[in-house]
This record gives sequence, structure tokens and C-alpha cells, in this order.
Amino acid sequence: MTTHLEQYLTQYCGSEVVYFPNPGNAGDSVIATATYQIFDKIGLSYETPKFGGCDLHDRIVIYGGGGNLVGQSTYSARVAKDACKLAKRLVILPHTIKSVTPIIEDFGRNVDVICREPVSYNYVKKISSLANVYLMDDVAFSLDVRNVLEDEIILSRLERFVSYAINKTFTHIATPSFDNVIRSILVDRNFKKLQFSFGTGEVYCFRTDPEKTSLEIPEENIDISAFFQFGVETKDVAYLSARAVLSFLANFKTVHTNRLHIAISAALLGLEVKFYANNYYKCRAVYNFSMEGRFPNVHWMG
Repeated sequence: MTTHLEQYLTQYCGSEVVYFPNPGNAGDSVIATATYQIFDKIGLSYETPKFGGCDLHDRIVIYGGGGNLVGQSTYSARVAKDACKLAKRLVILPHTIKSVTPIIEDFGRNVDVICREPVSYNYVKKISSLANVYLMDDVAFSLDVRNVLEDEIILSRLERFVSYAINKTFTHIATPSFDNVIRSILVDRNFKKLQFSFGTGEVYCFRTDPEKTSLEIPEENIDISAFFQFGVETKDVAYLSARAVLSFLANFKTVHTNRLHIAISAALLGLEVKFYANNYYKCRAVYNFSMEGRFPNVHWMG
């Protein structure tokens, strides 16, 4: 089914598009995978250069969706600062946005900000009188799960490593970090380490990073967003990471998590989801806007 985002992005088909995926964990790979799927579906041509590795003047710059634009020192903030001044058009795909008032104040009419929940939407609208502000679902809700699970792996392990080495050394194309490449190459071996949890019927996937809360984390917790972090810079590693997440979750009936994209992935698989808050409004806001009433299998736990 055509989404609002697909309809919006078709206007850039035929343009020179620079795409900067939002970096991060396996949840960000799920977002990136859904984005690559949309680009392919509508026939949008794009390049994914290293930030600082290409001229942004008069280009269409698309910054990937996520939750990285929540402080002025983040990668997304650096991209936004430069692109809003140089690009013909800066498009920020569905995002949670907070604590970046000086950056938003600099946005002109050449900036399209797409928020993934009303809290961020109202924040941006209040600050910027010039930017075009939209409200749409998180990109991950458009993920074609069957495509991710059933399509062949894009690159072999050897091809992935060679591609990384060549692009890292000789090109301006964005590449995953070395650690992420190694994790992706060892995915099958690492996946087997988690098989101890299969057959239990339920799994706990609470976050263990700075966005964790005071919620007591069970001993059997598996933070798969960190475990399956392979990168977002190429379609190959993003798909591989998203596939690992979906393949792992498919072994259970119930998922307990405060990871937004683990909740979304489990919801798309039709699993029962016990969804908890992170340390700010993100999870609750996205649940209220995109999941409540739409996914009866997802239960907000607060």
C-alpha cells in the first residue's frame, strides 16, 4: 500500500539525491531498510557519501529517519546545520526532535522536517516559521517484512569485507565501522549464542544504553538492538541487521521491550508486545500516534 511518505518522496525522482542514513543500532537499521525499500519501490536514485565527502550545494539532501536529532552535538545536527544552508532542499525523514532550538531557528523554506509524533511536530512548528513541517508515521511501519526475511543476502561475507576495504580506502562512499562489519560477518555464529532463549515463548529486549530507565532488567535480557548492530550505510548491512532482528523475534510469542524498533518489528510480525517507556517521551509519543488502536497486539506498559 502506498504510504504518505512514498507519495511525498516521488517528487524527488529524477533529482540528484544525497542520502545520509541515521546512524545507530539495529533499530536504525530497520528504519534504513524500510527507507531503502521505499527508494527502490518508487525508483528514486541516490548516493550515500561520507558526510563531508561531497558537495551539497544545490543538491537534494535526505536525512534518514530516527531519533538522533535530540541535541546540538549529534551527527544529525551537524548534517542539518550544513545542509540547511547549502542544499537546494533538505528533507529530514520522520524523526523525534528535541533540544535543538538554535538549529531549527536557522531552517529556511528549503527545509522539510517530517516528525514521527505530535510532540516533536509541535516543537518544530513553534520554533520555525519558515520550514515546512509534516507529521507522518515512523518509516519502519512501512517495512516489507517478507521481503527482508525471504530475499537473498546481497553480499557474501568476503564481498562485504572487500567492499568495506575498498570504499574505506579509495572512495567517498559511506561505510560501516570496522566493528560493525566484523559483527555482520560473524552474524551466524553470534545468532547461535542466543538460541538458549528459544522455546521459552517470551523474550526480554530492554535497552542497556543511556536511554534505559530505572526499570529492573531481568537476567535473561537480550538487548538485540546492540547485539545485531551492523550499520546503516549500505543496503547490504542494513538488510542483514533487520533480518537478524526479525529472525530472532520470530522465535517467540511475546516480546517485552522499551526499544521502539524492537516493538515495531515485533508488532509487524504479529507478536504480542509489552511496550515500555524509554527515558523521555519518544516511545509513548510514537505508540500514541501510530500504534494505539492500530496494533491490538501491542500493550502499553508505561
